[in-house]
Amino acid sequence: MQFSFRPRGARQLALAAGALSLASFLASCDKTGGDFEKTKSGIEYKIFKNVGGKYERRNDVKGEDPTYKDRIGKFMTGYLYYRTGKDSVLEDTRKKFGGSAVPMPLQEVKRK
Repeated sequence: MQFSFRPRGARQLALAAGALSLASFLASCDKTGGDFEKTKSGIEYKIFKNVGGKYERRNDVKGEDPTYKDRIGKFMTGYLYYRTGKDSVLEDTRKKFGGSAVPMPLQEVKRK
C-alpha cells in the first residue's frame, strides 16, 4: 500500500486538529473558577450557602455579615480537602468519614 502526501489535505487535517484542540481546551476551562478569596497567609477559599437545595457562592464573608456574632459558639458542617500545591491529597474528609460532613465550631476571629 502506498500513501501519497497531498499538501491541501494535510493543511485541512492540521486545521481541523487545531480547531478541535482549541474547542476542547475552551470547553474544559472552568468559567467560574479562579475567583477564590485569599487569606493573608495565602490560603485560597470559597464559601457557599444552601439556597433552596442548591449551593450558591457566599460573598459577604469578610466580616460584614450582621449575624456573625450570633453564630459564635455554634457549629457548621462541611467537607475539608487538604492538598499540596501540586497534586498530593493530604486529607479528604468526605472519604475519611464515609461521606458525612465534619462539624466545625465557629470561633471568634482574633486579628492582630
